[in-house]
Amino acid sequence: GMIALRFRIAEKKILAHLCEGTTMADDLCSANEMKTDRDIVDNKANRYNDEDNHDHEHRGSEAIDDSREIALEEFRAYIRSMNLPVNKVEPKYIGNGLRLGVVATENMTKDNIYLSIPDSRTINVDTIFRLVSETNEDSMNSTHLKALLEKYRLSGGGKNDGGFQIMLLYLLHERFVAKEKSQWWPYLKIIPTVEEVKNKSPLFFDEEKIDYLEGSAVKMRLVQYRETAQNRFAHFSTDYDTLLALGSEIALDWDKFLWAYSILDSRSIWWDGKRNLVPLLDLVNCMEVYEEDEDNKLVPNVIHSTTVDKNGENAVTKISHTVKVGDQVFENYGQPNHIYFLYHGFLLERNTHDCALWDDIRIKQDDAVAAFNERQSTMQRLGQNGFSSFEPSFCIKDILSLHRVADFLRIKNSISNEDKLEGLGSDVNDYIRDMLQKTLYRYDQIISVRGERSEKERHEGNEMTYAEQTMLKLLHNERAHFQRALDELNQECYISED
Repeated sequence: GMIALRFRIAEKKILAHLCEGTTMADDLCSANEMKTDRDIVDNKANRYNDEDNHDHEHRGSEAIDDSREIALEEFRAYIRSMNLPVNKVEPKYIGNGLRLGVVATENMTKDNIYLSIPDSRTINVDTIFRLVSETNEDSMNSTHLKALLEKYRLSGGGKNDGGFQIMLLYLLHERFVAKEKSQWWPYLKIIPTVEEVKNKSPLFFDEEKIDYLEGSAVKMRLVQYRETAQNRFAHFSTDYDTLLALGSEIALDWDKFLWAYSILDSRSIWWDGKRNLVPLLDLVNCMEVYEEDEDNKLVPNVIHSTTVDKNGENAVTKISHTVKVGDQVFENYGQPNHIYFLYHGFLLERNTHDCALWDDIRIKQDDAVAAFNERQSTMQRLGQNGFSSFEPSFCIKDILSLHRVADFLRIKNSISNEDKLEGLGSDVNDYIRDMLQKTLYRYDQIISVRGERSEKERHEGNEMTYAEQTMLKLLHNERAHFQRALDELNQECYISED
């Protein structure tokens, strides 16, 4: 089987060279998945792309080394062996041949089911408990894993976090302890490696790299994200039962822990209140695909949704855009870019859900005495306006996103609201305008410093890293959102005065 597989791979490479160097008939090249227009995709939408993908587009099978091609063929065979109720897609290397995507094996129109997979074929809390209880392995690690998972089960573990802690433990065991013996091995081999995740995930950024986001609210989100992971690791790596189940070499490895942490946060798909790692479905890349609606207006594909069928047995996913055979399938996860950046390490060029985090507005001790000291009445007023905290977060993209800011500012500044005003108004507009102008000034200073630094490094022969490029793009995007909101606010006020 392996010899035949290597022969097929070698045959593909020979055909690739023949197609590139001759005017051979188109059908021969297309039959062997050579370079076509449909292979040209927005690589920024691919998970964990190589840093040089925007400079070098080596498409076709020649860009894939034997080990990756073998792993992909084994994964395809693994998927076929599942005999899925519905499967109209297959995995394929996209772009530089180093990261995977999913392409259609049939022509499909919007809302066609393209994948239906039994719950038992996904990694989640239920399948983990079932598989571990059924295993007959007598190894020391397996015995301790059973005991540890049973402890989690009896304590109700997994109910509050969708199974995160249990899945983290199990993922580390299957990838680094069980390895080839794991029934999930064909899947675990094709998802990003520790090194790939380490190069792209902000969870691995050190303090110097995180400082690149100085001035943006995203920096604090990233710091908090890392701190949460560090606290979990501190408990994880000092738990005696965990050390027995995984062995100290795995349980004490910070990089492997962060790898599993990032994999769960970036690849989990939710239904019925629990997270799932879904072979094949979690290879679908994220992008907004625009098609004409009934009014001939270009609109993005609907937000991704996977639901359980009426029998409660299979997770069903419908396609959100029209595809032909060989087209890459995309999902729109409907998140702003700072979420994609934090948990996936990429940004979308076109993202109708994008906005700029604004965490500067909060009720502090030096605010109006009534707002801070009369906490009970303030909390009541906040609740009446849909706020649950003295420190809410806002996401700004236009004038409409400023209405909630205005509602909060009236409470923060103890502004009487006997007329029950909602949204922007003459009592708060000047305050909001001033805050936006100060925010924009801060971004201008940050971007200027980052630009000077990158220019200096270029002169010294050092190119910006993928992470730096992504963070600088994020800063520019955020500034543009704040600028748009200010421009529209000024325009609105100008019209109102007229």
